[in-house]
Amino acid sequence: MRKLCAAAMAAAFLLPVAGTAAAQDGISIEGLVWFDRDEDGKTADEPGVPNEKIVKVVRDGSGELVGEYATGADGRYGVRDLPAGRYVVSVEVAGRYAPTGRRSVTTGGGTVDFGVRGGQLIGYSFLDQNRNGGMDADLGERPLEPGTLNGRKLELRPDGQFLVQDLPFGRYELVAADYRREGLALRDTQTSSGLDWVTGRRVYDVDADFSSAPIDVLYFNPKGDLTMGMPVVTPAKDVYTVGDEVGVDFRITNNGEAPDKADVLLSAWHAETLSFSDNLVGEDDTFTMKDLLLPGKSIDVELRVKLTSTELPYVFPFVTPSKWGEDNFADNKQKLLIEVVEKGAETTAPTTSSPVQTSPAQTSAVPATTTGPAAARAGNGSGLASTGASPLGFLGLAALLLTAGTTAFFVARRRRS
Repeated sequence: MRKLCAAAMAAAFLLPVAGTAAAQDGISIEGLVWFDRDEDGKTADEPGVPNEKIVKVVRDGSGELVGEYATGADGRYGVRDLPAGRYVVSVEVAGRYAPTGRRSVTTGGGTVDFGVRGGQLIGYSFLDQNRNGGMDADLGERPLEPGTLNGRKLELRPDGQFLVQDLPFGRYELVAADYRREGLALRDTQTSSGLDWVTGRRVYDVDADFSSAPIDVLYFNPKGDLTMGMPVVTPAKDVYTVGDEVGVDFRITNNGEAPDKADVLLSAWHAETLSFSDNLVGEDDTFTMKDLLLPGKSIDVELRVKLTSTELPYVFPFVTPSKWGEDNFADNKQKLLIEVVEKGAETTAPTTSSPVQTSPAQTSAVPATTTGPAAARAGNGSGLASTGASPLGFLGLAALLLTAGTTAFFVARRRRS
């Protein structure tokens, strides 16, 4: 009995020791995944990659997956209590980043760090009134908020620069801020920054080969100048009647310094709009250009209308002044006089036709046709003025019948003899 108690007590003392030995046999792997922006392999002053499942651990030789591990807010990861052995630790960027050094390490435990890099967006945003590409504070030029990147506001530095680093690879859309209420327009930076002057947007892909060329978002206070060409009514007629359907065509040109959009109106115009060209939106007699018009460009617009009245007989379209303001409004409107009459009234006006050439024999046999006052002058005092016909026609007919009768008489007499 004493021997059993001694053995039990010995076992009780040995169990904790055995457990401690087993724990000491387990290994740990830990480290940092950081943004190696300068690709020098050093972690100084560069942030960790936060909250990314980016580290993979497998057993060396068998390839058995131990697990995939995420970084914390500081970019650090850790694997504890692994059985003693050799493990392959790799950084799995899954196309989101590019490794700047080693991709994997085989280790029996310890610290394993990985450096990766993403993309970046850099540029300047300010009022560039003299359009020289530099911010001249002595001329009143100042930084302006650039807008958003994939819906998130871009932060601006006091010098007018914005910088976004460590972007995961993918597609991005930069949308410039809208300062039109302050009378400011985007500068044409299409050639240097790829920013669309009309929409204020740029869509681009960030990948391992992406170049971080600056995308500047610059503004200025432009002058506006919209002009309208003389309208043309088709079909072209001297006189139109109520109910006619006609086309009204005219050209709008942007002679200003920035993309512009105009409202188009038909003033003092009695007509029903039937249709309009697809570069307009609106109804009745008020329309708006569908798209912004670049400086130096023109569009041709067409309205199809039905004339409804004889009042105010002129076509009078005009475009509203530029939203950027303009000094000359005289060329924003044009007036074209036309004549519109009630249906049937257009036939009462005298018409002129080329004379018909006839022979002398036909002159006595074909009565002349006249219109209006000409018919009233057909009377000749013979009592046939109301018919407008000449009596010579009846005399010729009688002579013809007499000659035919005489000829028949002599033919009959010759047959009897």
